[in-house]
This record gives sequence, C-alpha cells and structure tokens, in this order.
Amino acid sequence: MTSTAGWFGAIAREVRHTGGMQSSSAGIPGAPVTQHGQPPRVIYLIKQTESAIRAHLDAVLREHGLTTMQYTALTVLQHREDLSSAQLARRSFVKPQTMHEMVVALERQGLVERHRSSGQRHVLLTRLTAEGRTKLAECQADVAHIEQQMTEDLTAAELAMLRALLERCHHALSRPLSKP
Repeated sequence: MTSTAGWFGAIAREVRHTGGMQSSSAGIPGAPVTQHGQPPRVIYLIKQTESAIRAHLDAVLREHGLTTMQYTALTVLQHREDLSSAQLARRSFVKPQTMHEMVVALERQGLVERHRSSGQRHVLLTRLTAEGRTKLAECQADVAHIEQQMTEDLTAAELAMLRALLERCHHALSRPLSKP
C-alpha cells in the first residue's frame, strides 16, 4: 500500500516531468481512488492527514502531560507573546471560552503567566514562562519525529513543493468563500 506521501511524490514527479497532470491521478500506480475510479477529494486527504497527525500528537504529548490543544497554544505563544485569550484562541483554532479555560489550566501548571495590558487595563495578556519554554523544548524531538515520519518519503524538492502548495491553499481559503 502506498502512503499519501508516496502518492504526493508521484504526482509531484509527474507534474515536474509533464508540466502538469495529463490524466487523473488515478493513473499513478498506488494512488488512492474511490470506488468510482476517481481520486479522493483533496480536502478529504488533508483531513485524513490532519487526523493522523492529531492521533500521533495526542499520544506523544500525553507523555509530556499536555494535550494537543495546549501544545498548540504554547507554540503560538512561543512565536508571539503577550496575546489576549481571544487572540490566542484564533491562532490556536479554538473558541475563546475554551481558550480561557486552557489558559487557566496552563497557568496553574506554571507554563504561562498573565498580566494586564498597559494599553487596555481590562485585557489580560498571556506569555510563556521559563517552565513553558522548557516544556516545549522537551516535546520538540517527539513532535519533530512525527513530521519526519510523515515526510520521509518526500525529496527535499517535494517537501518544499508541499509546503508551497499548502501555503497557497491556506491563502486561498483565507479570503471569503466565493459563490459556486
């Protein structure tokens, strides 16, 4: 059985060699197909990949005493500190109420701290503590291993292409949805 990464690599090689897809990806050996002989929707493959990533993250992060959502929030704060709960929620893909509860739990664990905004005294801003940075460092190797396993069948060029294509897809969906 060919992995999705192997299938992507085959498509990427065909695109490079032919300048584009000449036929459906169902013609590529090992490419997944539906019962009707068509390739599955890209959105379905992305969701499958996200689900597999989530399952692996849940397992490895549990060993570090974190949930995947907590890890995501901590990594967001690693790149941009002093965020309100609402800002952190948007960047972590959760609802503000969920983020508030998560921040309280992370604060109890000593991984984040909150302080009042100097510009808006009613807003509490969140930042990582030294313990939070240490916790992220402890998780780094396990998380990197998941990404390495996911992309091990890709060449450096295919990985760069995957990143570029995913960024383009994300950018396209960052705009309001157009009418069909």
